[in-house]
Amino acid sequence: MINGFKKKYISFILLVVFFSGLNIIISSYLPNLVYAQDTNTSISTYKNSTYGITIKYPHTWSIIDSAGIEGTDIEIVSFLSPNQNDNAIVGIHQDKLVNGNSDIETYLSSTVALYKNDLHDFKFIASNTNSSLAGNKAYKLIYTYTTNDGFKMKDMEIGTIIGNKIYYIIYDGKDSVFDNYQPVVQSMVDSFKFTPTNKQK
Repeated sequence: MINGFKKKYISFILLVVFFSGLNIIISSYLPNLVYAQDTNTSISTYKNSTYGITIKYPHTWSIIDSAGIEGTDIEIVSFLSPNQNDNAIVGIHQDKLVNGNSDIETYLSSTVALYKNDLHDFKFIASNTNSSLAGNKAYKLIYTYTTNDGFKMKDMEIGTIIGNKIYYIIYDGKDSVFDNYQPVVQSMVDSFKFTPTNKQK
């Protein structure tokens, strides 16, 4: 449900920005996943058997456990860059499609409308519905906004529909360093895969 899911994640992002000086590493408390690192590379693999997802990420990034469920939206996991002052975060979510948002185009339009209403100084940069996520047709949205503390943030969001659910990845970071992390984040997005589970049916 669009109303709950975005507000929940936006609140989460603002909390991380506020506590950006803290060293947040909570990976040891994550249930239902396998945390693996190839000792020959600098890339680790996150696997969540409950939601049937796998993604590769730099081993120097911290895993932030799920912030829980808001309405139909579930924040599965987020990753935080080593330099936490940059506030670069990659979050993975699952949400149910309701209220007629049964296709990529409608979902994207609803998301943009929500952001315009809820985010301060929201500025649309670009979007399309011909991107790909885990081999599936996906929407992609790029925009900026300003936090309550005056930080100008830039976001990239990419999502795809599987059955009656949408899976989306949000990359959120300070506008001034957004491009610096873009290649790493794109590699993460490109590595994202699904393993079907009962929750995806």
